[in-house]
Amino acid sequence: MRPIILLLSLSVAICSCSALRQANSAAWDRTAQMHASQRGYDSEIAQGTPSSTYHQTEGLKRKVREKVNATVDTPDRIDQPKTPRDIRKRERAARGGEGDQIVNYASNYLGRPYCWGGTGPNSFDCSGFVLYVYKHFGYDLPRVAGDQFNSGKKVGVHHLKPGDLVVFARGGYIFHVGIVTETDGNTFSFIHASSSGVMINRSDDSYWSRYYYGASRVI
Repeated sequence: MRPIILLLSLSVAICSCSALRQANSAAWDRTAQMHASQRGYDSEIAQGTPSSTYHQTEGLKRKVREKVNATVDTPDRIDQPKTPRDIRKRERAARGGEGDQIVNYASNYLGRPYCWGGTGPNSFDCSGFVLYVYKHFGYDLPRVAGDQFNSGKKVGVHHLKPGDLVVFARGGYIFHVGIVTETDGNTFSFIHASSSGVMINRSDDSYWSRYYYGASRVI
């Protein structure tokens, strides 16, 4: 009797593991499909033909895994300001320059409505807003938030200046971008085109603090 019970338990465990693997694979497929779609690939490329589905999907899965496991190369963890004097020095370093001009110009569009795919001036999505603002100052940035982030030099949150780009990610994918308006060396405010329109939020807001991914400087 005992061997039979043991055999049944083993069979159930094997089935459970198989179901878990299938569910995990399906989840990766959905994430990869979403990643491809949000990056601008059409549905046929994202899904693939019967002969190329495996290679397309595996390639996208690998890219998603790389993003999930990526770490932003910044000095955040080892170069935090230790004293009030350090914080004041960094605040002074963040003032002035072209970054402030960018912030002032971006602020002219506060309240403009959100529109997916919008590049201004009457409505924006997040990367369209960044694209529009920077183009005014002669910078030709990519269209997608992740590419905009990668077009600049990565900087730690304790070294931010007005005009720097900040991005937010979930599931290994960068889904939002904004422009730093103010910083105190530990937290920052940023202007961005959210679903409620162009507005300013803080990095320590309960929502945005969960998804903050990194920052880069393109000026």
